[in-house]
Amino acid sequence: MGFAFQMEEGKEEKIFCPPPSDFQNFLDGVILDFSIFSKFY
Repeated sequence: MGFAFQMEEGKEEKIFCPPPSDFQNFLDGVILDFSIFSKFY
């Protein structure tokens, strides 16, 4: 669910088969978001 929520509209195809670089960027974004989130909670 977080996958679809993070992506902008029109990029839904990348949810299912993201290029390696985009997937790595996505993972980095999730880790960064989680780190920021955990600081407040």
